[in-house]
Amino acid sequence: MTDTSYVNTIHEGNNKARDLVKKHKVLVVGVSWAAGFAEIVADAKKAYPDTFVVEFDKLDNALDKLELQKSFRNITDHCVTPDIFVNGKDLGTSEEIFELQRAGKLSETIKKALV
Repeated sequence: MTDTSYVNTIHEGNNKARDLVKKHKVLVVGVSWAAGFAEIVADAKKAYPDTFVVEFDKLDNALDKLELQKSFRNITDHCVTPDIFVNGKDLGTSEEIFELQRAGKLSETIKKALV
């Protein structure tokens, strides 16, 4: 892969990530096997039943998986997932999301961000 094609691939991945964020009112991204991920998804769906979930580890194409994961890292500056986007805005770092979830405030926070 040439430098130019690599840059184009990264750019295309960033566009895919941004398109997903724009397309879905509530978007959760992460890996299904991570501790607490299932609970975070459940809280997001409690707040907004049509929450769209991207599980990087369950994507079929390895290159798509890697590029999309890198792209979300590029647009959020977060190295660790999960990430939640509500109305196009990042809800915070994974630490902040886990804190909200542990405190029982994640669904409420998502509902407030939807307004």
